[in-house]
Amino acid sequence: GFRVIPSETNFLLVEPPGFSAERWFEKLREQRVLVRWFNSRRVRRYLRITIGTDEEIAELLSAVERILAK
Repeated sequence: GFRVIPSETNFLLVEPPGFSAERWFEKLREQRVLVRWFNSRRVRRYLRITIGTDEEIAELLSAVERILAK
């Protein structure tokens, strides 16, 4: 599953399953869902996901489900 680093900010660092965070970034972008990915040694395994509106989070979750179903 997804590994989430505890946070007290408006974003989460999430280590996604299955393939690299960079690939997840690309796949989410193809679905028009924008998250951040940094090619820095300490955080390249993670996506930075900002906590948005309920609608934005629902779209993120739908995109993740579509990606995992493929």
